[in-house]
Amino acid sequence: MMFSLVYDLDLIKDFPAVLILLPLMLFMSSWPQISRLLKHQKTLWFVRLASVFLLISFLFSFKDFIDYKKMDHAVLNASIEHVFNLNLPKTQSHQTFINRTYPIEIYIVKDTTNSTPAIFISDIHSRYNINNLNKGIKKELANHYSSHMNDATVKLLVDDSVPMKYVNEVIHTCHLLNINSILFFTGRKYSKYPTNYPGFENYGILKTMPVYYSDFTHFLDSAEQLDFSGKAIKLNESIFYRQQNIKQYNRIEINVKPNSVTLNKQKIKPPELEAIIYKFYKKYSPDCVVIFNSADDVSYARYIQFLDMIYTQIDRLRNEESEKFYHHPFQNDQWDSGFHQIVAKYPRNIIEWTEEEKRLNKLIQKAHDNNQEQK
Repeated sequence: MMFSLVYDLDLIKDFPAVLILLPLMLFMSSWPQISRLLKHQKTLWFVRLASVFLLISFLFSFKDFIDYKKMDHAVLNASIEHVFNLNLPKTQSHQTFINRTYPIEIYIVKDTTNSTPAIFISDIHSRYNINNLNKGIKKELANHYSSHMNDATVKLLVDDSVPMKYVNEVIHTCHLLNINSILFFTGRKYSKYPTNYPGFENYGILKTMPVYYSDFTHFLDSAEQLDFSGKAIKLNESIFYRQQNIKQYNRIEINVKPNSVTLNKQKIKPPELEAIIYKFYKKYSPDCVVIFNSADDVSYARYIQFLDMIYTQIDRLRNEESEKFYHHPFQNDQWDSGFHQIVAKYPRNIIEWTEEEKRLNKLIQKAHDNNQEQK
């Protein structure tokens, strides 16, 4: 959204004569037509009418009919970005949202009057809490995606200080409605343009989630009531979860916490992590995957920072491949044979567990811990 502009040009203060003479000029230009209607005393009528026009013009030149300050105030007060001082994180990697319809915009901003963030859909007049957010999303789906529900995408505009606990709750609500495409709207690093520049409105990091299956939730509800003492959980391949499927790939696991980050449960510094991610994808891609986890108390800015780190290394490898074989940087909008070959070689294989998969991981860990205690 672009805020209204306050122009320095003030006609009343700078050019009052224009407001006096312009109506008089219009009267003079129309006088030949008016004079045809008058048969007698044309000079007297001219003086009278000219005096009236001049008097009215003089009075109106000191009257401001358009209060731009009032207009600006009204526009800014209707802006979520302005009222809640929304600060969006910036990323180097960007994907472009391309679809037949506009995404559903959900704002998650800090509310100084409440301990929990405020959630809005589209505008400042549509505020929701996490318990009734699904109703608002269903309304948007009915209005904009009635004929193609599978194309629905949610565009998240999140303040960089919001804890991931609340962001994950919103994402989970979308997932329950089988909205599997989430666009994290971010600013662009190293750009001279502001985040709200119109050309950037559909840029960000695009997250794609697996299909939601209610049967999987019912299974977890039942399994969580069982006693796994002396038992082990063995997973078969299934469309419900990805834990078993990823075992055929080379993989690393990144865990982001408020004050640290670990790689395969070992603490590591961000520059070292960045180098390892690059080497890992270069050696094993496309047969590799990065498992990316973040704690609930991690800020959204820190989450985006490390997610962008992973995406940037993939973009870097794609650029190198494109420069090597096609002598130009990789572009997401090429859509030629070379584009598809590069994407196939360096896919964005990043897994973030859904809430259901997290519950399954806890069950597996619980059964493992029980067996260790018995030994």
